[in-house]
Amino acid sequence: MASSEDSTHPYGSGSHALVNDDPAVMPKGYVIKGNDDSMLYHRPDSRSYVQTGAEVWFASDAAARAAGFSLAGTHGDNSVEIVDPALAGAGAGVSDTHPFGSGSHAPLADAREMPGCYPIKGNDDSMLYHRPDSNNYGATVAEVWFDSPSAAEAAGFTLSSTHPKDNNPADYEPGGSGHPCSVADVAANRNTVATAVAGLAAAGAAGSSDSDDPETSPHIYGVGSHIAFDDPSVMPDGYPIKGNVDSMLYHRPDSRNYGATGAEVWFDSPSVAEAAGYSLAPTHPDGANVADFEPGGSAHPMSADEVEGIRGEAQSKWGLVGLAGLGGAAAIGGAAMLGGDDEDNAAKEKADAERAAKE
Repeated sequence: MASSEDSTHPYGSGSHALVNDDPAVMPKGYVIKGNDDSMLYHRPDSRSYVQTGAEVWFASDAAARAAGFSLAGTHGDNSVEIVDPALAGAGAGVSDTHPFGSGSHAPLADAREMPGCYPIKGNDDSMLYHRPDSNNYGATVAEVWFDSPSAAEAAGFTLSSTHPKDNNPADYEPGGSGHPCSVADVAANRNTVATAVAGLAAAGAAGSSDSDDPETSPHIYGVGSHIAFDDPSVMPDGYPIKGNVDSMLYHRPDSRNYGATGAEVWFDSPSVAEAAGYSLAPTHPDGANVADFEPGGSAHPMSADEVEGIRGEAQSKWGLVGLAGLGGAAAIGGAAMLGGDDEDNAAKEKADAERAAKE
């Protein structure tokens, strides 16, 4: 017989059963809806979130995936993963600054000053949050800040009633018209926090002293990226795309300047480079098939399964956000792996447009 703990958390600590068998009641801190029949899950920015009746709830994307659920295809291009607020308790200092996990930030010395990329104000007493379009946003002194409405809701906060009814909540998610930062900026912030948490946890598990330096993640832009080695000509296994941080351009192996370019960062695919905010350098031949340089393509050194294995190991070790899952250009690359002609043409048109804009 299952224990009461098993009944309450049917897929482990990151999951929660229905409250009183009511699919409309969200357990505090479990904002993701799961459907047992389809094995799909919905974050609050899913187009079908409201009409979806939860059969199980999850605290984070990672918890839903660990239970065998997949992200529903009803999420927008600017959708960002929800990180389990429990990450906040993994290390002193990190938890003080990020009290509800990597999507949150404690107030600065001046409580009215917004931490970079955290525009959502939260009130601990009322457990309400305010987007910048709230009628009371200016008068509200934040007791905690969030990088998105979905992060606030994942922490158990509810939207204040002081917002215009017709405004689109997706505009205030990362990359939206009402958010000050791009998806890549927010992903980088979250990955920095997750790396610090993982480093502290690893150091603690190993019995390291305070003087020891915890290992830091080499994945500067999250899963799918890798910092350059001391010799910038040495390619990390599975990362054939060279990026230049100053110009924010990337080079595929068919670039005329590929050999002469010293990589400052490497990516495992063009789609991940673009998700990180990089643009294709204008030194590539016209007519090249973009899909050839995605994992599994004829010009990529690894299969799609091998790259997914590398990504999975990085995500498991560091708790990172995968840029390839954030939409936008990455969605084109993911579709290109499937070999569809429409997706190939769309990716090529995007690259052609970028080259034309630079010429």
